[in-house]
Amino acid sequence: MGSKLSSTLVSTAVITVSATFCIYLIRKKKRENRIPTEWKKIGNAKRLYIFPLKSGHYIEIDAAECTEVGFRLLKSANCPLQLRDRSFVVYGENDGQIRSGRAVPSLVRIEISVHDENHIALDAPQMRTLYVRIPEKNENNTKIVSVWSGETIETIDCGDEAARWLSHHIVQKDSGYRLGYHDALVRRNLVRHQERMKFYEYMTDAATGLFSDVSSVLIVNQASYNDYHQKVPTANVTPLNFRPNIVVYGPDIKPYDEDNWKWLKIGENVILKNVKECTRCVFTTVDPETGKRNQDKEPLSTLTKYRLSRSPEDEPIMGIHLEVKKAGIIKTDDPVYIG
Repeated sequence: MGSKLSSTLVSTAVITVSATFCIYLIRKKKRENRIPTEWKKIGNAKRLYIFPLKSGHYIEIDAAECTEVGFRLLKSANCPLQLRDRSFVVYGENDGQIRSGRAVPSLVRIEISVHDENHIALDAPQMRTLYVRIPEKNENNTKIVSVWSGETIETIDCGDEAARWLSHHIVQKDSGYRLGYHDALVRRNLVRHQERMKFYEYMTDAATGLFSDVSSVLIVNQASYNDYHQKVPTANVTPLNFRPNIVVYGPDIKPYDEDNWKWLKIGENVILKNVKECTRCVFTTVDPETGKRNQDKEPLSTLTKYRLSRSPEDEPIMGIHLEVKKAGIIKTDDPVYIG
């Protein structure tokens, strides 16, 4: 009788402690998800970039609308179409697999720009300019494309003429690749398909971009890049090798301070939460202007020696992924605060 009572008391105590600990964790997470009320200025948004095509050429901009799924161009008389960041993608005609600059470096030479309120312009060296109408979704042009992890994403195909243009640029053939478009109406289920994402406590599908690898906004700290560049001053690497949306600069910001930035506010309205470090792949070794790979495998060769993730990804790090908690307009030189 005594041993049964003791066992019951121990079990009750364990359950009580477990329940108390669970409540503590829940409350802790709620506190950490609460937007700060006090902010400290650390610097400014030095550069802003949008990449309309995944792995394509960049557009440097003076201002952008920061939406839940990423940057969008501001509408104006000169820009009647609000292109979104990574809203276009190249995929294989036969396998439906998304192609990126990892396997197809020449994608960085493809430029997408606004032609009018309904059309984009596709440009690349030695290629004629092609004007492509933004497709409207229907049962015939809706495709399911996939990434290496098995995640599937719905895309709207941009037609045969765009497919021929892309295929000629990439492989000098009439077919093989197609252009897809994301209308930003459906969020992704990235976390469910990528086991590595479960390591990151604050990474959820609410942070995802359109066709971006992970999140809707990527920030690089200029001081971190400078520290890398001092180690390898001859390397043909610029901040654009890391394909950021925002480059943050401040005279008092130290290299890799971004690791500890939990919350950021940019300008008066935009609020972002750090959800994940940005691990880096072979695409960073591709020159963002020429599409040629660096033979010295920089920046990966050097970053691997001193800047490896402690996560299951076990890859070099540069930059941070952010979830947009409060949307708004970001402009070049806007103040950047941490909370």
